Amino acid sequence: MGKNIEVMVDELKKYSKKPIGIFGARASGKTMFLTVLYGLTGFANENDKLSIICNTAESRNYLKKNYMNLLEGKLPSRTEVNEFTKINMNLFHNGNSYNVKTFDFAGELLKDVDEKEVDPSFLELQNKMYDFFKMCSGLLIFLEPSTDKKVGFERQIEVDKLFSFLKNENIDLNIPMGIAITKWDKISTELEKRNYEEEEEKVKKYISDNKIYHNIYHLISGISDYTKMFPISAFGEARENDLPPEELKPFNVFSPLIWASNKRDQEWVKKIKFILNKNINPKDAKEVVNEFVLNIENKELKVEVEKAYTKYLNKRRNKKIVAGLLIIGTIGGASGYFLKNNYDKQSSYNKIMNETNRKLQKNMINEFITKYGSNNKYSGDLLKLKKDIYIRIIKIESDLNTKLNLINNYIVEYKDDSNIEELKKLKRKTEKDISSEKNYKNLENSLSKEKDNYKKYLLSKDYSEKYPEYKKDVIQNKIKIFLKLADKEKYDEIEKLYENKKFNQLYNEIETYLNTKEYQDYKKEVLELKSSLRDNELFIKLKNSIKAYNSNKNEKNLNGILRNSESYLSNSNLLLHEKEAKNIISQINKIKKGINSEFEIDLTLKKVKHKYIKTYVIINIDGKKYEKSAKLNKKNVYVGSFINKFRIGKKIDIDIYLDDKKGVEIQTKHLKLSFGDINKNILVKTEKGDELILRLQTNQIKYEIGG
Repeated sequence: MGKNIEVMVDELKKYSKKPIGIFGARASGKTMFLTVLYGLTGFANENDKLSIICNTAESRNYLKKNYMNLLEGKLPSRTEVNEFTKINMNLFHNGNSYNVKTFDFAGELLKDVDEKEVDPSFLELQNKMYDFFKMCSGLLIFLEPSTDKKVGFERQIEVDKLFSFLKNENIDLNIPMGIAITKWDKISTELEKRNYEEEEEKVKKYISDNKIYHNIYHLISGISDYTKMFPISAFGEARENDLPPEELKPFNVFSPLIWASNKRDQEWVKKIKFILNKNINPKDAKEVVNEFVLNIENKELKVEVEKAYTKYLNKRRNKKIVAGLLIIGTIGGASGYFLKNNYDKQSSYNKIMNETNRKLQKNMINEFITKYGSNNKYSGDLLKLKKDIYIRIIKIESDLNTKLNLINNYIVEYKDDSNIEELKKLKRKTEKDISSEKNYKNLENSLSKEKDNYKKYLLSKDYSEKYPEYKKDVIQNKIKIFLKLADKEKYDEIEKLYENKKFNQLYNEIETYLNTKEYQDYKKEVLELKSSLRDNELFIKLKNSIKAYNSNKNEKNLNGILRNSESYLSNSNLLLHEKEAKNIISQINKIKKGINSEFEIDLTLKKVKHKYIKTYVIINIDGKKYEKSAKLNKKNVYVGSFINKFRIGKKIDIDIYLDDKKGVEIQTKHLKLSFGDINKNILVKTEKGDELILRLQTNQIKYEIGG
C-alpha cells in the first residue's frame, strides 16, 4: 500500500471529526451567523423545518449568551483575539441530520502581518487558526458587502494566504467551498418577501460585478469541484449601526451549512469508494465504512457505501478462490487441448464466482458439474467448495426471508452435514430477526406519524428493549437523537414561557422537565431558572408586603414585611436580592426601636354652641405625658408640639379639656389612637354635643420602608 493511501485510510477512519470551516474577517458576520442559527431551532414554514441541538455545554452557553443579547436589541460581544470557541451541534433539516463542527475566532487573526513586527503570541494564535483549517472537510468564506477596493483587496490577500498555507501542507483542497455574502439586507431589502432563487441570481451578479470578490470565487472554482454562492442575512433587516431589529427575520442562514455538509458527505463517499478499490486490508476497510455509516443519516449515501463494501468483500473472496483454482489448473500437463479445456473450466468458474444473483450462481454451479462432470479436479474442488460457498452466501445475504429460505434449502440438501447445528441456530436467529424486522417496520411507520419527539424516543427505547440486537446501532442512534430533540424542545418551550411571562404554565413545564429523568442536557439551566423564579416569587411577595405597609402603616403590616424578608433569605437559593432584603430588615428594626419624631397638635372648632376660651390637651404615649394648651380665639387653633421616640404599634392616649368663659371645665371623650390615625381628622364630641376636629400630625415618611 502506498504512503498516500495509508494517509487517506487514516484520515477516513476519523473523517466525521473533520469540521466545516467558516473563514471571515472581523465584522464579516461569523459569530452572528452561528448565533442566529442557534436561535432558529424550532423554525418551520411550508418548505423547511429546522432544529438545532448543541452537543456541548461550551457551544450552548456561548451561543445562548450571544442570542440573549440579540433578543435585548444588543450585539454580541466582539470575539477577542485569544478567544477560540468550539462549536459542536446537530442540525436537523427536513428529516435529515447533519453534525456540524466548527470554530468561532477573531477575524483579525486573518490579517497579513510582518512577523517581525507583531507579538509572538499573535503568531501562535494565527498558527492555531490555520491548523484548524487544515482539518476542515468543507469551507465557507464569509464576505461583507463592500465597494471599498482596499477592503476587498485585504480579503483577497487573506484567502490567498490561507490556500498557500494549505497547499504547502499538502492538504487535499477538493472540498466543498462556498462564498457567503453576509448582511444581504444591505443589498436587497424586504427579504421576507423575496424567494431564494431570485436572490441567488442577484448574488451571482453581485460577485461578478465586484472584481475582487469575483477573483476570490474564480480562485476557489479552480481548486474545488464543489463551489456555490450564498446570499445570507442574520437579521433580515438591521437597525442603524447594524443593531438587531425588534423581530429577527433571518434569511437563508441554514443553506450554506446544509449544502456544505451534503457535498462533504458526497465527497466522503467518493473517497471511500476509491480506497475500497485499492489493496487495503479488511480491518481498515471495515473501520472506514463504520465511521461513515455510524455518523451519517443520509440513507441513499449509506446504501451506496454498503454496496461498495459488499463489492469489495466479494472481490477479495473471488481473488482467493481464483488463485487456488489457478494453482490447481497448472498441475494437469502441457497438452494444448487440456490447457484450452482447463482454461474454459477456469473461465466458467470465474463467472460463477462473479455472479451476484444467488439462485443463478447455484444453477451455474450445477450446470458446470453437468457439463464437465464430477470426475475432474475443477469439479471435485468445486463440489467441495459448493457447501462452503452456500454457507458464505447465507451469511452475507441481507434479505432475511431469502436467508431463511437458503438455510432451509441447505438443511434439506445437506441434512447430514457438520454445519447443520450451526445453521439451525442461525435459522432461529433469522426467524427472530424477521419478527424484529417486521416490528421495526411498524416502528418506522409509528415514528413517521408521531410528531412528539419524546414519544418517538419512548417508542424507539421500547423497541430496543424488546429487540436489543436488531439494528442495534441504528436504534441507539434514534434513541439518542429523539431524546436530544425532545430535551431541547422542552427547554425551548420553557424559555419561551419565561420570555412571555406565562408563569403558571412555566411552573408546570419546569416540573415536567425535572420529573422526566431522561432530560439531562439542560437540567442545570432549568434548575437555575426554577431557582430564579423562586427567588423572584419570594421577592415579589416581599415587595407587595412593603407596598401594603406603606399605604397602611401598622404593626401587623410591618411584621408581614419582616416575615417575608426572613422567608426570602431562608428559602431563596440564588439570593439575587440579598442585599436589599437585609437592608429592609435593618429599616424594620430601626422602626421597631422607635424614631424620634415631632408631633404637632391642631384643633378645629367645627360645631360649637358654647363659648370656650381655652383648651388643654394631655397626651400619653407608653407612659410619657405631654401637656399642651392654647387659647381658643379662632376656629383653627395650633395647640403645640412635642417630640417622641415613637414605635409603630404603640397607642396614643389623648384627653382634651375645654374651659368656658365662666371657668367651667368640660372634658371630651377619651381618645385612644394608633399610628394609622396620625395625619387624619379625628372627630371629637363634648358632653354638651359640641364637635371638634383633632389632628395629630407628623412626618410619616420617616416610617416608610424603601426597597
